[in-house]
Amino acid sequence: MPLGAYIHIPFCDGKCPYCDFYSLKAGDRLKDRYTSALLSEIEKYSGETCDTIYIGGGTPLQLGEERLAKVLEKAVKTFGTPKEFTVEVNPAPNISKSFEALARCGVNRISMGMQSAVPEELSALGRRHSPDDVLRAVDGAHKCGIENISLDIMVGIPLQTAESLEYSADFAAKAGAAHISAYMLKIEPGTPFFDKKETLGAADDELSSELYLNLCESMAQKGYNQYEISNFAKNGFESKHNLKYWRCGEYLGLGCAAHSFYRGERYYHPRNIEDYIKNQTVIPDGKGGGTEEYVMLGLRLSKGIDTAKIAPISDDFLRTVGDLCKAGLANFDGRFLSLTRRGFLVSNSIISALLERIR
Repeated sequence: MPLGAYIHIPFCDGKCPYCDFYSLKAGDRLKDRYTSALLSEIEKYSGETCDTIYIGGGTPLQLGEERLAKVLEKAVKTFGTPKEFTVEVNPAPNISKSFEALARCGVNRISMGMQSAVPEELSALGRRHSPDDVLRAVDGAHKCGIENISLDIMVGIPLQTAESLEYSADFAAKAGAAHISAYMLKIEPGTPFFDKKETLGAADDELSSELYLNLCESMAQKGYNQYEISNFAKNGFESKHNLKYWRCGEYLGLGCAAHSFYRGERYYHPRNIEDYIKNQTVIPDGKGGGTEEYVMLGLRLSKGIDTAKIAPISDDFLRTVGDLCKAGLANFDGRFLSLTRRGFLVSNSIISALLERIR
């Protein structure tokens, strides 16, 4: 499988209260220094070919169009023209000019943080865009020739109901999304949401599960194939880059806080922008691509795993699989094992149980 490249741009104009990703506000001087460090790191991998490039954040456009263009052009010059070239954006007024610049650099996929199509829910999440901003942004990308648009939806957020979630899903589909990512709200320590989690009014586990199952059914009815726990796509629009992660493919993680799996080794840069700029410190994170990773990542996919790749299989493993199938949590045809939608809801527990039986 060809390599993928993930490039992290850690800048935002304001951090959302639920966000645990590494991001910060910065002035032009720091952005200039970071860009120079990124270009230098990309150059280190000259000679490698990547068929997917993904620019994430943070908010990549916060780097500034000129700096970002330098990074995109350097990536293409170094790794070749990718089949899938994604940039994350937040919906905002007058973003169409940015899409024109991205398209000129070869970007052919946009991942947009919609989160909800209900203004009150967006406000509760601390988001600064409106549903109309989403529509204008999608239309602007399409006019620039970028047809592959992914929209994010959050599940289990404050004020959300089954009806409002269906409204957001319908809104995303009608807006022209080729791909929809649906993430359960996860309240992480160190975030403002964590400090007030008891009074947020976010969905409890039971309601979150109900909302998730409703959304899965709604996506199927709208013609979106669920190919991973949190991801739905029209035929042919599955994220090629993210599939590398779940299929244990190798990828380069470039930039502060980025993780890599390269030449059989996992490693990452620490969440410290000054260290990245000055030292580009790399922290080893063990070997990658083994049986445990294959099971853990592969069972996130609707297609599941080929148990022939984890042979020999113990009787204890088979008994556990049989119990999961009887409970409606898994499907097994004697070789290929996958989780059902209800199985996805408790995938961590299922995967842990299965791993105990193959160690």
